[in-house]
Amino acid sequence: MLNPDASNKSDEQSSPADGLQGWMGRVSPPVDAVPDHELLRRIGSGSFGEVWLARSIMGTYRAVKIVHRSASENHQSFDRELAGVRHFEPISRSHDGFVDVLHAGINEQLGLFYYVMELGDDMVSGQNIVPEDYTPKTLSKVIRSQGRLLPEDLALEELHKNGLVHRDIKPSNIIFVNGMAKLADIGLLTYPDEAASFAGTEGFIPPEGPGTPQADVYALGKVLYEACTGLDRLSFPALPKLADLNAGDKRVFLELNDVILEACQGAGSRRFASAWDMHARLVVIVNGGSVRRLRSLERRLARAQSGARGGLGSGGRLQSVFHSEAGAFNDNGFGVVKETVQDGGGDSAVVVEN
Repeated sequence: MLNPDASNKSDEQSSPADGLQGWMGRVSPPVDAVPDHELLRRIGSGSFGEVWLARSIMGTYRAVKIVHRSASENHQSFDRELAGVRHFEPISRSHDGFVDVLHAGINEQLGLFYYVMELGDDMVSGQNIVPEDYTPKTLSKVIRSQGRLLPEDLALEELHKNGLVHRDIKPSNIIFVNGMAKLADIGLLTYPDEAASFAGTEGFIPPEGPGTPQADVYALGKVLYEACTGLDRLSFPALPKLADLNAGDKRVFLELNDVILEACQGAGSRRFASAWDMHARLVVIVNGGSVRRLRSLERRLARAQSGARGGLGSGGRLQSVFHSEAGAFNDNGFGVVKETVQDGGGDSAVVVEN
């Protein structure tokens, strides 16, 4: 078995009777730990599990996470991550922004469970995988190499729509597959009413704690902060020097910062009501609009509607002025501009029609 990290062959000859204690902390799990997959090298690890680069019997490279029961105090972390995989696997292929979970299994004899996922791009070569050189392309690595980048749609609202919360949204848990950003690392994923433990990463956890959709929104706001500023989330709300940006880029940056500030409000009541609302604001910016002008126009339109019945549109055609209704977006999650409404000051907003 190809294993560039292996220090000696005895690791590969562990008897199943040795259990997990026979190989935890060493380089190689038993060769039969994950059926039909050759474990090539470890590419990530955490408190309770490891992620391996693997090759299937069809020759396809995959990422395999192995979670150890014996590494979990009272087995709580083991059971929690297994429950998260059970929740996520059925919906993992329902949205392009989720990492695909392709298979999962339990090896009671070795005291572990595993799940097989699509493999993220290599930092340099994309999906042209060279096992010995493979480095996963995560958002955190991209930020370090590029400094700043525009936000991506991470399908967070789709997760929430299915009644789940992630609890650990951060740049290192966002991978790229064929150039598309995907939400990964589902080890802490759960239902809000089951999120009894305090879990997450410092700087991405809101003051009220993790485990709710709005807490995920807060964490996503911090991810956007790091992505757009190149600064650490603990520096929030400081901004980098903008002297190197042209006028257009500076305008977009400040518009994005308005979205970030709202997402990262300390009081949950002042944050976006949902990930969809946050995404809706980002769509305005991506489409070249202005969130600042939009807010001003919405206030004016609200006053106009309260003072003049039917002042906008006719025959019931007007359904809303750009908000979070699903009809505002196409299947890929991008805004569909049906019509614009202008006020006396020349500002405009998107109108959503049936």
